[in-house]
Amino acid sequence: MEDREPRPPREEAVLVPCPELENVEVLRASYRTQSFTRHSHEAFAFGVIERGGLAFRLRGTLEMAGCGDVSLAFPGEAHTGQGADREGWSYRMFYVPPELLASVAREVAPSRRGLPPLLAGVVRDRELARSIATLHRKVEARDASPLDLQERLQGILARLVTRHARWDEASVPPLDGPALRARALLEERFAEALSLEDLARAAGCGPFRLIRAFRETWGMPPHAWQLQLRVRRGQELLRGGWTAARAAAELGFADQSHFTRAFRRIVGMPPGAYARQVRT
Repeated sequence: MEDREPRPPREEAVLVPCPELENVEVLRASYRTQSFTRHSHEAFAFGVIERGGLAFRLRGTLEMAGCGDVSLAFPGEAHTGQGADREGWSYRMFYVPPELLASVAREVAPSRRGLPPLLAGVVRDRELARSIATLHRKVEARDASPLDLQERLQGILARLVTRHARWDEASVPPLDGPALRARALLEERFAEALSLEDLARAAGCGPFRLIRAFRETWGMPPHAWQLQLRVRRGQELLRGGWTAARAAAELGFADQSHFTRAFRRIVGMPPGAYARQVRT
């Protein structure tokens, strides 16, 4: 009988509870058909690829993270994500509050200021990858003390800052300008059916200039930013016990199916699965 190659694991995304790491989200996922639309994270995201390859666009460049590589997503950096081929990828991810990353940076790089610019989408550092995978497995196994887990996370963040921060490439976010004014309106009224004219009026410029400035500043057009805001708020509502149908209506989606598609393309799982996991 002809040997058959083993099939990749089925598509799944699991949020791993870890109260010992306060405000840190832990995810294990295997994807084959998942495609993440352009989005950004409020948290600092990092993880290790365990199977296959992850392809994503970051700052206009197609990046590739293969098995054993470390994938990074800096807070606010817009990026996409999909399998490098039809076999997809598996990874173990951490989503860390920027405040924690900044706190570690102040200790290990006291002469620097601000959030350490960990801007590379892919880091090839075998020791770092092993440390991330080990911590993740310990979180899943529930057999380590809080002190052990917290020490390991601090060590990982310290290595990232000391070995991989690109301080010379750090940029200062805008304090004013059309993109910032338009973003403020979107954050205030994200559930409304705002028009491009509404945004341009708030930004104090023409529509074309606004779209260009917004994309250059935030890495995505205004409609994508609004969709991301709705999904983030949806996560909060689901954690608070809302149903997906009720959340979809509250957030301005045409119906629950539109909410589900948007949610999955940004979060990586449907709203129902997310709600079940965060409430357990």
